Amino acid sequence: MLLRCQESTHQKSEILFRQFGHAGHDHGSQGVALIASVRENLGITFVKSEYRVVQGLLRVPGRFESEPSARRAYQVPLAGRVEVLVKPYQRVVGGDPLYRVASAEWTSLQRELAEASVAASLAG
Repeated sequence: MLLRCQESTHQKSEILFRQFGHAGHDHGSQGVALIASVRENLGITFVKSEYRVVQGLLRVPGRFESEPSARRAYQVPLAGRVEVLVKPYQRVVGGDPLYRVASAEWTSLQRELAEASVAASLAG
């Protein structure tokens, strides 16, 4: 769910925000621009924000763990695809490949590194 402050909502909440030091920052005026097909594919809906008082809080000890087969997002600094070769909690030993990167940029960086390594060994 994505929210954007609107004048009427913002004015009602301004008194509460001042009490907690929340006032005076920029919420942005344009909101989030997404075409309908993207909103639909991502399951994003827009609703008008409203003020509500939290009635209670329940704290329960424990922790959350995702299923080992659950889908995860891995981020890399290059465009391309990462193929994870091991499962969560799988035992590995030194030298076992953990992932494979398929990226033209990655291949180019590896080539540059190899060329620099050869140039350094020839120079010294």
